[in-house]
Amino acid sequence: MKIQFFGNNTFLAFNKNVRVAFDPPENFAEKNLDFTTNSNGVKPAGVEAKKHLTLPGEYEISDVLVKSVAQKNRENTIFKVVMDEMSIVHCGNMAESPAKELLEELGEDIYILIINISEKFPAKKVKDLLETIEPRVAFIGGDSSKFAELNGIMAITMSEENPISISRSALSEDKSEHYILPL
Repeated sequence: MKIQFFGNNTFLAFNKNVRVAFDPPENFAEKNLDFTTNSNGVKPAGVEAKKHLTLPGEYEISDVLVKSVAQKNRENTIFKVVMDEMSIVHCGNMAESPAKELLEELGEDIYILIINISEKFPAKKVKDLLETIEPRVAFIGGDSSKFAELNGIMAITMSEENPISISRSALSEDKSEHYILPL
């Protein structure tokens, strides 16, 4: 599988069979999307996909399992997508850390975490959530002006690749790896 960063909260996860866009902006140029997830609950205008997921629930699309749960007052929906025998959790636009019950509902088998840093969810909260969830690999998106601050309080790899290839067999069993992908 490959993970590609498009800036802000937008990531694309894809393999030879499935293409999933997480929080694509309006008029997102990528084509042949199987589905999109939209953490703010709004379908993006001008985005072509077979299905747009905006609400909490459980789905199966193109042989991919999806579970989504809403944070308090449905201000943000977190999506868990299982493909290539790995789970990807896209945290969306969080303003606060997910409640313990919400994390339990997502399950413990989080291989890949996509989290966005912002003014509302700063470096310290990102670090704390990564230490709580302990994914095998994490990708940081959001406000690029905050990347240096996060890199100052925890180990972040500034990748030269975008997209980056991920396989379950190559993931470390002992430690989490954290990446920021270039645009």
